[in-house]
Amino acid sequence: MINAQDERLNELRSQFQHAKRLDLDKYIRKEIISEVVNEIFVKTKEMKRSKKKRDAYELIIANALCSKGMLSLSTGDKFYQKLPNRYNPRSINGISLRGAISKLQEYQYVDFFRGFSYAHNSCISKLKIEKKFSKMFDKFDLSEKYVEIHPDSEIIFLKDSSKKLIDYDDEDGVVRNARDFLANYNNFLESAKLSLKTNNQDFFRERVQLKRIFNSASFDLGGRFYSDFQNLKKDQRKYLRINDEPCVEMDYSGIHINMLYIEETGDVYKDGDVYRIKGFVRKRKLMKVLLQIALNAKTRGKGEAAFRFHLMEKGIKLDYKRALDLFDKKHLAISNHFYTGAGLRLQNLDSIIAEDVMRKCFERNIIGLPVHDSFIVQEKHRDFLEKAMIDSSREILGKELGVD
Repeated sequence: MINAQDERLNELRSQFQHAKRLDLDKYIRKEIISEVVNEIFVKTKEMKRSKKKRDAYELIIANALCSKGMLSLSTGDKFYQKLPNRYNPRSINGISLRGAISKLQEYQYVDFFRGFSYAHNSCISKLKIEKKFSKMFDKFDLSEKYVEIHPDSEIIFLKDSSKKLIDYDDEDGVVRNARDFLANYNNFLESAKLSLKTNNQDFFRERVQLKRIFNSASFDLGGRFYSDFQNLKKDQRKYLRINDEPCVEMDYSGIHINMLYIEETGDVYKDGDVYRIKGFVRKRKLMKVLLQIALNAKTRGKGEAAFRFHLMEKGIKLDYKRALDLFDKKHLAISNHFYTGAGLRLQNLDSIIAEDVMRKCFERNIIGLPVHDSFIVQEKHRDFLEKAMIDSSREILGKELGVD
C-alpha cells in the first residue's frame, strides 16, 4: 500500500516535472504590487526593507502568479555573477533572492527544495507556492493578468551551445536590424489586448511583447520569436481573441521538410503527406516528433535515444528503429540533412519568413502574432494572412509553401 508520505512524494515529483523556470523579465507595475510587498514585510517582520529585497519579492510574486504552484530557479551567486547584465533588468542577485525565499519559507508562504549537482546527476532548486501565499494574492485581487514584461527587458537573446545566455556586440548588423524591427513591432503590439476564456483556461494580456532567441552563439542559428501566449496549446489558441474579436491561426505545411526539398530538388515535396509513413499511418503526430528529432539530433544514435525517450515518456510501444528507417527511406532525397543538427539553421530561415509576414501585417496595421511556423490574426484578416504567408515564402525561398 502507498502511505501518505509516498503519495506526497509522488505529488511533488509530478509538480517538479511541470515547474516553470524563474523568468527574470516578469514584472508587475509598482502601483499594483507595492501593497502586497508591504504586506509581506509586515507579516515577516522585516526591518531592513531594501530595494534589492523588494525587487526579489516582486520577482517571486510575478512568477508565482504565472506558475502552477511550482518554480524552478537558480539561487547561487555564480549564476547571477556570470549572467550578462542585459538579461537581468532588476540586477537580481543570489543573496537577495535567497534572503527573500528564506523569509517566505519561515512564514510558510513557500516551501524550498534545494538543488544538487554531483557526478552526472543534477537537479535545479524548486520553489513551491503554498496556499497561504495564494490567499494573500487573492486578498489584493492580484492575478496573472497584471504580469507584464519588465520595461528594461532585453528583446534579443543569444545562447551558447549549452543553452546558457551569453553577451554579444550590439553593433553587429544583424543585431541592429533585428532589434530595430522588433522594438517597432512591440510598440505596435501595444494596441493588442489578448483574451481567452474556456471552462479550464483563463488568459488575459493587456500588453503583448515578443522577444527573439538565437542559438549556439550565432545569429545565423535559431532566431525565432517568443511570447507567453505561445504556451497555450493549439486547441486552446483557437479561443483567443484580439481586442475582443475572434481569431484564426494559419500554419505552413511541413515547413522544415519542404525547405530541405527546395534546397535539394528545387521544389516542395509533391508526393502527398510528408508525415504519412507506411506502417505508421495512424501515428502522424509521432512522425512529426520524429522529424524534429531527426533534424535537431547531431547523430543517428542521439536521434534514436531521443525518440525512444519520448516514447517511454508517453507510454507508447513502437518499433522506433523501424520508424526511423522508414522515415529516412521515404525522404531519401533530403536524408543527408538528418542527424546533422540542421534544425537551428532551418529555424533561422523560418524566423526570417516570420519577420517578413509580420512586416506585411505591420504595413497594413494588422496585428499578427507568430507561433513559429504559424500566425494568428483576427478572423476578418484571414485572406490577407494567407496571401502574406504564401508571398513571404515565395520571396524568401523561391517557392511557395502550402498554408492551412
